[in-house]
Amino acid sequence: MTAFPENGQGSVSISVEGNTLTTTSDAPVPYKFENAGDIQVSATFTPEGNGTPITDSITVKVVSSSFSGKPVFFLNEKRGWLNPGLDDLAVIKFDRNLNVYESSLNPGRRLDIKVLKDVPSYVVARLGNDGPIMASSEITVIKFAVNDDGTLYVIKTYQDGSVLMEGRIGLSYIPLDMVIYLYIRSTGITFDDGTTEREITAADFDSSG
Repeated sequence: MTAFPENGQGSVSISVEGNTLTTTSDAPVPYKFENAGDIQVSATFTPEGNGTPITDSITVKVVSSSFSGKPVFFLNEKRGWLNPGLDDLAVIKFDRNLNVYESSLNPGRRLDIKVLKDVPSYVVARLGNDGPIMASSEITVIKFAVNDDGTLYVIKTYQDGSVLMEGRIGLSYIPLDMVIYLYIRSTGITFDDGTTEREITAADFDSSG
């Protein structure tokens, strides 16, 4: 930034966000705005030879956007992702192997995403349709499998005719903070501890998922 009248040469003092920048009319100085919103920028230009100073000000609109971390999605399963840090001016762009549906959130934006392919994917927030990128995030995909053919196997039959069955859940990626809730809705079936609900975490999976 710098400040001067037309064809003016002299020294410049700029005040912005409590900071004072000192330079000359022909040597702009860089400045990084740290806060979003309408920011007042004031400048005083003093002509060469200590002429009469000229003071003026402008208002700069600073826009900030951020995504809520790096989300995880199951392949071909739509999931909602809340992003309160996205500005209203942000335009969301995404890879073609993603289906993204936007809805309003106060503040921010809700993104419902369905990942169509097991490949690295990204979303970005631009300032305007083709403007600079304000924020970006990687989309992590998890492939989910229950056994090889989706069935359970009998591993023990008791004297009363009841059976103990075993199934295997396989994941291609395991986030450390992952929690999976299992529910049994059919009558006459329970988990091995007699319950019909169970919560499993990353610690329940081995190194191969």
